[in-house]
Amino acid sequence: MNFKDIDILAELSKLNFDETQKKDVAEYISKTAAGFAVLDKFDTGKVEATHYLFGMHNVLREDKAAAGVDRDTLLKCAPRSDGDYVIVPEVLEG
Repeated sequence: MNFKDIDILAELSKLNFDETQKKDVAEYISKTAAGFAVLDKFDTGKVEATHYLFGMHNVLREDKAAAGVDRDTLLKCAPRSDGDYVIVPEVLEG
């Protein structure tokens, strides 16, 4: 990888590299690419393509309707309320 490629990469990623950093990044990327080149030695012609590295499964609970807290109880627990509404501190200025 040359410095021109590093300059393009830096611009796209909104980074600034000095000359020493450019050299380090180029060396790191070259070593990484060389590591992936090792994979070219393997015959993958009979390997079925996959979109996911691991099997997919749902990790969320089943969505079941449940009884909630009634409004009066909720409003009694709120530090501040106004009629049917809970008053919360302002988070965003404006």
